Amino acid sequence: MRNILANGQVGIIFLLPNAGETVGVSGCAEILVDPEPCASFAIDGRPASNVLSVNVQKAYYQSQKALVRSRLWQPAAHVQHQPLPSAGQMAQHFSASPGREFDAEAYDEG
Repeated sequence: MRNILANGQVGIIFLLPNAGETVGVSGCAEILVDPEPCASFAIDGRPASNVLSVNVQKAYYQSQKALVRSRLWQPAAHVQHQPLPSAGQMAQHFSASPGREFDAEAYDEG
């Protein structure tokens, strides 16, 4: 969400279990907090706290070849979560540049 507030450009890939193809979109996003769109995404009578609205500039299909090779839907091929760094640690690593600080713990706490 911080990236959307800062930049607005997004890329999203939609994956469905046992469906070979994926759909990708890219465009400009905004976070809506207005009651009407939030109410349209209510679950058990509770409206969403916010809604992501994307103005799609590009949409594309991707074949199943890469997904088949990745074995994404095969539990035996899944990586255990424990050895993976947190989202904040990954963001800290990839945003490292001279004179720029990034607090991974604050990011993870959200």
